[in-house]
Amino acid sequence: LHVPRSVDDVERGIAAYGAAPGGKLLLRREAKAAAEAQASGVYITWCSTKTGAECCRIASVCRCLCGHRLEDHAPVNKNNPRPTPCTNCECRGYSFVPSRPEEVGMWWLP
Repeated sequence: LHVPRSVDDVERGIAAYGAAPGGKLLLRREAKAAAEAQASGVYITWCSTKTGAECCRIASVCRCLCGHRLEDHAPVNKNNPRPTPCTNCECRGYSFVPSRPEEVGMWWLP
């Protein structure tokens, strides 16, 4: 198992083997989240509680434990960067639910 240690390693791997399953979807979500962060001024990531490492960016289409998307919750902004309540149910604060293995560092799973 080779773990890429640089952008060049990743580029060589993609050129040789193609993107990992779900990789394209993950990159699209990451790009969407980055664009939303740039527009809003609020950068949201999901971090590992074990290591503190950032696992993935959170976009408006990402789901909460309540089943609704972030965009269904009250807006997050610079003045209120805390998890916001859902506008469609009794959820009192957005809590990210990973939907792809890559979001939790298990990129080898289908």
